[in-house]
Amino acid sequence: PRSRLEKAADLMTSAKEFVKEGVNSMNSVIDAALACEKYGDSERVEKLRAAFKELTEVETDARAHVKALAEISKGNHAVPQRQESGAMSVVGFTAAIEQLAQQAKQNPRQQENARNRIAKFEQEIWAVNHAGEAMPGQEDEDLVMEPTQGTINKKCPLCAVPLPELREPVQDEKGYVYEKEFILQYIAAKGRGGRVACPCPGTTHYVTKDTLEECDHMLSGGQQRKRPRAVTLDDD
Repeated sequence: PRSRLEKAADLMTSAKEFVKEGVNSMNSVIDAALACEKYGDSERVEKLRAAFKELTEVETDARAHVKALAEISKGNHAVPQRQESGAMSVVGFTAAIEQLAQQAKQNPRQQENARNRIAKFEQEIWAVNHAGEAMPGQEDEDLVMEPTQGTINKKCPLCAVPLPELREPVQDEKGYVYEKEFILQYIAAKGRGGRVACPCPGTTHYVTKDTLEECDHMLSGGQQRKRPRAVTLDDD
């Protein structure tokens, strides 16, 4: 029989595919909402807004399960065993996944990313007929999210480019941000066992490909318009 690590790895692959499908669905909803807003179909826009929020919740939950399964597949979390037979308890395996997934969902960065996706959706819709105007209840300066909000470093330690100017910013589990291309090259060149010491001076944690997450919300407005719609996927 396959080990729990093998089962977790297979489930993680399936979960990643689910996330990709969710991202595609979210971008389709955004495109449809923009078209409806352009032609003044407010009723459909409201329905699509509700759908996008639901998809955001599902996508956040799926990403949390990917993280949970990644931990288990690496053997970083002990799964309870059934005492009477010595065989793995299915309930224990499921409970371990859900426990880790809930922890991932409670991560402030995960919650912030979900809020940012919804905020970007609203800004895209508003801009269809009110380009350059402040959204109701907001001042002009509030329309642009502070690029370095919630981050620690102000520029990528590997290419020295300021965070707002990064093409594909990704963030590690401690909140440090890098240019995706450079950090992946750094992990491949310097890493041992798939992990590498954080290249930011004065840090002690490790960075792995699996713990990196896209943070497209940090891009400036001009750069966002050149990128895919509000939701992007950090390919694993």
